[in-house]
Amino acid sequence: MVKIEGLTKAFAGHCIFKDLSVEFPRGELSAVMGPSGCGKSTLLRCINFLEMFDSGRITIGDVSVSWNAGETARLSEDKKTALQQLRLKTGMVFQSFNLFPHLTVLDNVTLAPILVKRIPAAQAEDMGRAILERVGLGDKTDRYPSTLSGGQQQRVAI
Repeated sequence: MVKIEGLTKAFAGHCIFKDLSVEFPRGELSAVMGPSGCGKSTLLRCINFLEMFDSGRITIGDVSVSWNAGETARLSEDKKTALQQLRLKTGMVFQSFNLFPHLTVLDNVTLAPILVKRIPAAQAEDMGRAILERVGLGDKTDRYPSTLSGGQQQRVAI
């Protein structure tokens, strides 16, 4: 579950969103939609703290991080730890998929679990194969990103 409470973000005095609250239930497919420039990508970057928001609270699973206007930009050790835990539970894919062109589909899918979560390579490979099978790419594990369609690349990135 991803829960956003009272999120506010402004750039150079221009309010992108103010007091935004929304909940995305676990296991449900959700879409963030709106016209160009309305803050969709900013919201997604805020969820993973790639962009700092002015105030609000973001909860992912059992990890919650709040930020208040005027709070020092320097993060406390507790917040750094919470951010690390939060980021372990999220992944972001934007308009550019940024797959590694020199790695196979399976290698692209298993790299983060191996390096970030320290999952053993064999276990990550089994998980990767299962996920790729689930999204209809089970037969593409040994292919390289350049040989896939845009939609296939998107599924690998996600």
